[in-house]
Formats: sequence, C-alpha cells, structure tokens
Amino acid sequence: MKVIFIKKIKKIGEIGDIKEVSDGYAINFLIPQKIAEPASVKNVNKFRNIKQQDNKQANKALVLAQKKAKQLQGLVIKIIGKCNDDGKLYSSISADMIVDKLKDRGINIESSQINLLKPIKDLGKHSVFIVLSHGLESEITVIVNE
Repeated sequence: MKVIFIKKIKKIGEIGDIKEVSDGYAINFLIPQKIAEPASVKNVNKFRNIKQQDNKQANKALVLAQKKAKQLQGLVIKIIGKCNDDGKLYSSISADMIVDKLKDRGINIESSQINLLKPIKDLGKHSVFIVLSHGLESEITVIVNE
C-alpha cells in the first residue's frame, strides 16, 4: 500500500514522503497512529501544498537570519562590571546581560544563542559568538569596563 507520511519517522520517512509499505503496517499502525495517510491524489496534493508553504516559510526565516547575522557581525557592546584591584570581576558577565544590551540596540536574540567560549570574568575585550538559525553565526565584541 502506498502511504504519504504526515509525521517524520526515523529511518522510514519524512513528512510528505510517499512510500510503499505493507498493508498490515499501514492499516494497523501508520494510519491509526496518524503517522501516514493513504497516498490518494487528494492527500498527495494536500501535502504538496503544505510542503511548498513550509519551503516558503523556511526561505523567509533564512532571509531574516541572514539579515540579523549581518546586523550583528562586528558589533561592539560595552558592559560595566564591578571588579577587584586585579581586574577580576566579582561576578562573570552572563549571556542574559549580553541579551539585554543587544535588546537596547533593538536586536532580539535568545540567551541560548550566545556561545561564550569561556566565562567572561576579566575587564577588557572578549569575542562572543551568536549562533542563529540555519547554521549562521556572527561574532560580536564585548568590552567590559569598570
């Protein structure tokens, strides 16, 4: 029986894939679990349209991510921290602090997107990488002053 997958199953099929499976597997498992539907012309056209819409949305998301990456690349932000006489901060600079400074500039990102190579515990310049969707990455500079 030919079925079209409406959910992804590891090593078997992606959403929208049309596969030939045994009748028992389709009737007793895939269809009742709402993982697949029979590959009728109506269902194939429905999922073809859904896939096209998903591709359009993915392209829009890619364009937005590229725009944000370009906006972030080479950006310098300054953060003030309290430190001891040796220049060591009493508390390290967190990803949330960086997110707040970026929000002040109108750039919205999640703290989980910030990749600190090592904790920022000193005064001075520090490179911080921001990982965006679609595998895009931007490097910003964080300057910590007293």
